[in-house]
Amino acid sequence: MEQTIFIIITALCLGLGQYSASAQNKRDTVKVLFVGNSYTYVENLPHIVSIISNDSKTQLVTKKSTLGGAKLSEHWRGARGLKSKEIISSGNFDIVVLQEHSMGTLNEKDSVKKYVKLFCDFIREHGAKPYIFLTWARQNAPQNQEIINKVYSEIGTENKVEVVPVGKAWALARQTRPEIGLFDADGTHPSKNGTFLTACVFVKSILHEIPSRLPNTYKTQDPEKESIQLMITDSTDVAFCKKIAEEAFNGGSMKGISQTKNVQSDLNSSPENQNKLPFTNQPDSEINNHVTLNKINPLWDGWTQRRLLFGLNKEVVPVPTLLNSQLIVPGTIIAGGSNTSLLRWGYHVFEGYAADNLSRITMLVNKHTEDNKKVAELYYYLTEYNHSNLAYGWFKLGSDVRNHSFMFGRDKQIAFGAIDCRNVFQLARINPSTDLLKSTDIAEADKQYDPENSYENNAKCVLYLGLKNAENGAMFYDTNRNKAVIKIKGDWKDMVTKDIPKGTYDFDK
Repeated sequence: MEQTIFIIITALCLGLGQYSASAQNKRDTVKVLFVGNSYTYVENLPHIVSIISNDSKTQLVTKKSTLGGAKLSEHWRGARGLKSKEIISSGNFDIVVLQEHSMGTLNEKDSVKKYVKLFCDFIREHGAKPYIFLTWARQNAPQNQEIINKVYSEIGTENKVEVVPVGKAWALARQTRPEIGLFDADGTHPSKNGTFLTACVFVKSILHEIPSRLPNTYKTQDPEKESIQLMITDSTDVAFCKKIAEEAFNGGSMKGISQTKNVQSDLNSSPENQNKLPFTNQPDSEINNHVTLNKINPLWDGWTQRRLLFGLNKEVVPVPTLLNSQLIVPGTIIAGGSNTSLLRWGYHVFEGYAADNLSRITMLVNKHTEDNKKVAELYYYLTEYNHSNLAYGWFKLGSDVRNHSFMFGRDKQIAFGAIDCRNVFQLARINPSTDLLKSTDIAEADKQYDPENSYENNAKCVLYLGLKNAENGAMFYDTNRNKAVIKIKGDWKDMVTKDIPKGTYDFDK
């Protein structure tokens, strides 16, 4: 009997011991839902956040409800098939991250505030805690970060909600190491480094610490348990992003962070070459710890060139500067060169902004080819970031007097006054059965056929709309019927033609 009791007690102790060990090894989990758009899903941000938390005391289990270009108002209304509210109400989440459209705080501040409040109340009603994703300014408009920060600070105070300072971390990283490369090629979405930094900031915000051990390779598994590689980052960049994420919560101090060395001119400043260079390599002053200015060289023989003499005072001219960061100046910019790693997309050679810091004139060289020829592009972009008519303003050449000169829009050109064509004038050659695609308007055409990836079909829609909306006097050559046609009093009519004797012209013999 005593032996039986001993065995039972021993078994109970072993069982309790095993249970205690199991309980000690069991980790806390926090379920996090990310609601947003491509800023969240590009480079798999939710996955990276979860993987980083693997070595912490708490595991972040993440899920996303995202759609390209989506605004919080669309998530709230369930537009375009979004089901974010249903997911929140049925998902038993601990935290819901709200990521608004990147231009929202700049263009639709009141709408952003309205839907953030609606979502915050809705999230709390369903037992979760809302977090706000403070986004970054676009690569070519870093000055907007201050506005974005201010609006989100107001939102945080008004809703008593946690604001995750991702944009602040990006600004600090760009100031500290401009070459870190946080942006994808489009200058707005995150690169792998950008997403990794963002993930570090979220882990720091939610768990209040970032694990000391951070790998530089991140993987997950598909439903068949096959390994999928999400990201490989440089170990130096991993350490840098971790440090930046921590400093973003400490007032943005850069103490202890490895900074970019000053950019020094490598030009030869020997006396015999002083008349060959517009500036010398003697440093005059430094800006942001990564730009070196150079003293003006009054002996440079280039100052006699007419292009520089016109309106230029060499004593006060902005000093030529070599830099590896954004350039914002109140005067003229002369841009060019072959080092495409320092240029936006590698094709943009100039961008000039209006007072609203959104509308801009952009010049690109050799981004596209058309008819097998390389092209340079010059356009006036408004505040929308897409290919609709609302996105493009009219570009005018000639005179600044209204209703004069040439006007160029997205899909229409206007020439005011007389056109004196000294060379051959040729009507558009259109085969209505193959060159046109029916569409109701430009917006529908862009929805049917993406202007970037399906540009040929998009152009056929535009041509159809051009003929459909053409005014009296419009003309084209119908290649299917071999007829020139003209629109008169709202109707298309064949032009009356008459044969001329063969050989009337030398080029017709």
